[in-house]
Amino acid sequence: MSSGASTLTAAWVSLIETALTATSTKCYTHTPQDTSGTYVVLSLSNLPDDTKTFRRVELTIDIDIYSDYKGTKEVTDMGELIYDAAHRVAFTVTGYSLSHPQFQSDRYFDVPSEGSRGVLTFTQLVRPE
Repeated sequence: MSSGASTLTAAWVSLIETALTATSTKCYTHTPQDTSGTYVVLSLSNLPDDTKTFRRVELTIDIDIYSDYKGTKEVTDMGELIYDAAHRVAFTVTGYSLSHPQFQSDRYFDVPSEGSRGVLTFTQLVRPE
């Protein structure tokens, strides 16, 4: 699934950056050293979820939102934009059958000495065709 994973990762990055166009927020899969300001980090992890009749993977998509601002308003607003863009969207990756992303949770934190952070989690089933 590695080429499928990179294609799906690129699709998620594009979706997030499009959703946050008005905020000019950058989405990374690996955060560059000394990154500051407001940015988003995307991470995908997978867990085999095979059945007797076919192979598939359950993909967990974590979207971390970081902000230097105090309070959670900025990260909450960005989380809502990402949710609206990602919830039940249809992704296509050649050679794979994908479920619509299923929203699992969101959490928002105010870290007094560091700013604020939000985390959205989606899951998605991926099966080779």
